[in-house]
Amino acid sequence: MKKNKQCSSGFTLIEVLLGLSIFSIIALTAYSVFSAGIKLNRGAENQGQVLREARWMLELMQNEFENMLFYDYSSTYEGKTALSGTDNSISFIKSSPTGLKVVKYYLVSADDSKVHQVLKGNTYSKNVSVLLENEKGGDTDCLIREESSFIDDLSGNSSDNEFEIIAKNIKKNGLRFFFGYLEGKIGDEIKWQEIWNDNYIASMIRVEFDLISGHDDRVITLTKDIFIPTGDLRYEEIEKKKVKYLFGNQNE
Repeated sequence: MKKNKQCSSGFTLIEVLLGLSIFSIIALTAYSVFSAGIKLNRGAENQGQVLREARWMLELMQNEFENMLFYDYSSTYEGKTALSGTDNSISFIKSSPTGLKVVKYYLVSADDSKVHQVLKGNTYSKNVSVLLENEKGGDTDCLIREESSFIDDLSGNSSDNEFEIIAKNIKKNGLRFFFGYLEGKIGDEIKWQEIWNDNYIASMIRVEFDLISGHDDRVITLTKDIFIPTGDLRYEEIEKKKVKYLFGNQNE
């Protein structure tokens, strides 16, 4: 009597290798999709953080610029003005519960030793505190807010000045101020200049800055025009008032 040949129930080597290959392809594809999703999510979170930081910075500047005050130094401190600024720094006067303060905004290199000594202040709840560690080093700047009392500013005493890091990861020299005024009547085009040392407050200040996204080093440029309620609107009228005042006094 013939014995029936036993049927094989196992997998051949080729089938096993084929199955492993298919599994590897599926696993690799799933990993690639998952990894890309994580990178995309991190990039979106980082960009969101950059935009939030920018919004906080602009809100702080707008609030302080809108409340800056005029003070006439001309009779006692010739050449000193209530508002002074360059293309990347600004200084102005504001009131506080403890008296008049002089506030300055300017850039400092991220690898500057001064940055590493700045502690968190009370003015800006979202500011950057403690030691700043930035991998980009000299490629980025930090926005510093410096505040001093009016008296200390006049005397040149800076020992009690308060410093805060308002924003980091600003592109090198990536902060620009422009000061606006009207040459003619209200409704005419606003004129902009990068230097302000006139003995009156500009009617508008434009803030423009470049922030670097830490994820892909992409540069995000934002611009905001801020109207200054305490600013003088018409340059020509101011000049006319000066002339009238001078000649009026001579005729008396």
